[in-house]
Amino acid sequence: TFENFNLDLYSTQRDAAGIIPREHMQEIFHYCQSYAATFTLSSHNILMMGHTGLGKTHLSLAIANVCIQNGVGVVYASAQNI
Repeated sequence: TFENFNLDLYSTQRDAAGIIPREHMQEIFHYCQSYAATFTLSSHNILMMGHTGLGKTHLSLAIANVCIQNGVGVVYASAQNI
């Protein structure tokens, strides 16, 4: 769920690219919350890419959870299984 997503796991120190991971993830987190709250069958897709352990699965399943609560049927599969 979005409720148990922990932004404290992300660093507050700038990385080599000058990005503060926690701030960047907070933007992504809020985008995902908004996407889930306003999802319709005509919504655009989201493609999440990145290294292992960054929160992609957690956020995609949190979106799915909100959609299910709103009466939308969900099928979940990883890219490697599609």
